[in-house]
Amino acid sequence: MVLFSRPHYSDSWMKNFVFRVIGYPHVGTRIRGNAVFKLVNFPKDAKVLEIGSGSGFFSFELRKRGYAVSSTDPLIGITTKDIDRLHTIFQKAGYQFQFTKGDARKLPFKANTFDAIVIADVIEHIKEEDKVMQEMRRVLKLGGVFVASTPSTKFHEGKFKPFFRWFKDHTFLGRLPVWNEKDIYKEKMMQLKGHLREYSYDDWKKLCDKHDFVIEQAKKEYKFFGALAVELHHTFNFVHRYASVFFFLLYPFTFLDKLIPCSSTGIALRCRKDLKLTNHISPTQFCYRQQPL
Repeated sequence: MVLFSRPHYSDSWMKNFVFRVIGYPHVGTRIRGNAVFKLVNFPKDAKVLEIGSGSGFFSFELRKRGYAVSSTDPLIGITTKDIDRLHTIFQKAGYQFQFTKGDARKLPFKANTFDAIVIADVIEHIKEEDKVMQEMRRVLKLGGVFVASTPSTKFHEGKFKPFFRWFKDHTFLGRLPVWNEKDIYKEKMMQLKGHLREYSYDDWKKLCDKHDFVIEQAKKEYKFFGALAVELHHTFNFVHRYASVFFFLLYPFTFLDKLIPCSSTGIALRCRKDLKLTNHISPTQFCYRQQPL
């Protein structure tokens, strides 16, 4: 289980206690992190790049695990002030934050530089997905891998949101000031989050085949309770407003998803450059490890 525990940039003892001991109290990030880091079993001396490092939780977790980590971000959703705070957070833990401003479509690194790449919830924001794949292939060493996480089929439409939307649109409950108007509808949510597409397993397979990557493993994100937790956040403004409080109420139930055989609305994959395998894993079984590493 990934806690994303780390120091807080401030001197507040309460915030530092929460972030160091409890970790980052955000359901979606923790679910993504659990899926991604099940696929992050790189060699200890691996040189790793995180594309779209954002608030730095994945980069920090990679550094905690002993990897040499470089982080890059176009500084669209974050600012230079956020980067300064990340330098402080890393320094408090005795690490150095290696950051370079960059665009995933034109990475500021030489060819064959990295053993592995982590790109979590990034490529769905970028129109030129082929350029991103080409750039990852360029900077990865021969046999290098990337681990990606993206929304999958029905992430924006939702498993449970159609039920909530019916009550909002067809009953008196729609008059109550409890609805998250921006995220409850698919089109508005995609526009707000800057998401251009969703990726099924088959979508990823076609994209990887096109750019000579082979899918080694894949994990499901947001199955039943995981999907319910994030969709409550997307549906009701009070859940969104008090996300940290609802984290403690909802997150424990997401572990029951391991027992439930159902589809998911998120996907994480590990894909290798130039690995000559003839068999891809089945899209109906992609929550299980199929290929030895």
